[in-house]
Amino acid sequence: MDQIRSMLKEYTERTLSPWHMPGHKRRDRFGEMWDDIFHMDVTEVPGTDDLHHASGPIRASQEEAARIYGADYSHYLVNGSTGGLLAAIYASAELWKQRGLEGPIYLVAANCHKSVWNGLRLVGAETKVLLPTGDPEYGPVQSDALSEALDELEDKEQVAGCIITSPTYGGAFSPLGELHAVLHEYGIPLIVDEAHGAHLPFCSDLSWHSGLYWKAEYVVQSLHKTLPSLTQTAILHVNGEAEEAEVQKQLAVFQSSSPSYLLLASAEQAVDWADRNREALDQYVWRMRVFREDLGSSLKRLTLVDFPEDGDPTRLMLRLKDKPEDEAQGPVMYGLEMAAWLEQETGVVVELAETDALILIGTACDTEEELEHLKEALLRLEDEIKKRERRRKRAANRKARAEAELRAKAEEERKAREYEAMRKRAEESSEALVVDLDEALAGEDPDDEEDSEITEVLKADPLPKVGDFVQRDIYVYPPGIPILRGGERVTEAALERLKKERAAGRRIYGL
Repeated sequence: MDQIRSMLKEYTERTLSPWHMPGHKRRDRFGEMWDDIFHMDVTEVPGTDDLHHASGPIRASQEEAARIYGADYSHYLVNGSTGGLLAAIYASAELWKQRGLEGPIYLVAANCHKSVWNGLRLVGAETKVLLPTGDPEYGPVQSDALSEALDELEDKEQVAGCIITSPTYGGAFSPLGELHAVLHEYGIPLIVDEAHGAHLPFCSDLSWHSGLYWKAEYVVQSLHKTLPSLTQTAILHVNGEAEEAEVQKQLAVFQSSSPSYLLLASAEQAVDWADRNREALDQYVWRMRVFREDLGSSLKRLTLVDFPEDGDPTRLMLRLKDKPEDEAQGPVMYGLEMAAWLEQETGVVVELAETDALILIGTACDTEEELEHLKEALLRLEDEIKKRERRRKRAANRKARAEAELRAKAEEERKAREYEAMRKRAEESSEALVVDLDEALAGEDPDDEEDSEITEVLKADPLPKVGDFVQRDIYVYPPGIPILRGGERVTEAALERLKKERAAGRRIYGL
């Protein structure tokens, strides 16, 4: 599988005088890596091929990719999974409209990426949200949640599609076979956001978790996330002739009319590499299972999260094991603090730092030495967490002693004032004046004094209030999963989540 790269090699070996895009004219300008990149960066000219009207090497390469994956059709994407998801949503909506219906409904996993929600707004869809099991952000969607959602709909013909994220950012798999079987009864297409699962079809133990295994109508994968491919490369797989015809129209809308041949060549090579290295991928999955077992038994302050059906073993999600006794204090180290410490002290850079969790992505390009280094780094992080816990405990003990001493001193002063007041009353007994001791002492208890500690007020966008109407998605990125979606009202749970994210130092988008 070398059609696109061979095309570029053959074309760039010719002696030509380019009077066309791109502006670097494939000539040496900046030295180092740029000249090599510019030399291979061509556009749609005679001797190449056109992604939107592929008839030569690109078409042959995509057909070969479909054969490798077992899909009816496959399309390279040069603007990530986002373009593929938008095309799939629009294609399914158009096919639904051809039946003479209006007002499409989509069944959508609550933990779908923001690009899914943007696509649904574009087609004017009504959504029925499917709640994941367990973890609301990274957990799987079970078939009973889908069946219940369908049972609540009077007219199931109004449903234009179902969108599921599997695997999730945390590595959880939804039972796509069960979900597809339920949807098939009603003729509802399944769109699988498999952005984090481009490796699945090439791993014998994991391939059945892919939407391709179950012939889902649309499956979108980010090649750059888990395979050796340039950032922004992805692939859209389509099953069904009607679906393919509509997808081709929509890809012309949602993809650039000037696709990068460097990205296309990278996508082709990633698929070819994975196809030729299935055994190495299987070995890596086995190594990761062993690594997870070893790491999980070694960790004391952190928990290695496991999802139902074991989840994707190549995805590592770590959470703090123990919550602080005083919730107001927050965790001893927030996710961003843990990530910053790991990078500074060990060189380990994580994929995502949550409020109290870290997510790391493993691929077949990781070596045994790198896995061992990661384990040592995480154990060192635990030592740092332990040190901070001890410091916090000592500080809490000092504070408790200081507060006890202040209370004792305040009690002594109160008794002294009370004694002095009684003495004065005895001396002034000739005056018929009754003094209410409680009123005399009111407001004098040091425990009632306002804390004089000066706190810094963070200048930030104000958080909404419970009941407020949300006009646009509010989220943290990554992972880009909306905490509140445009059109919803703020709930108490959502507001608490926003407070925690801000306390953890994460930037909140959409406020």
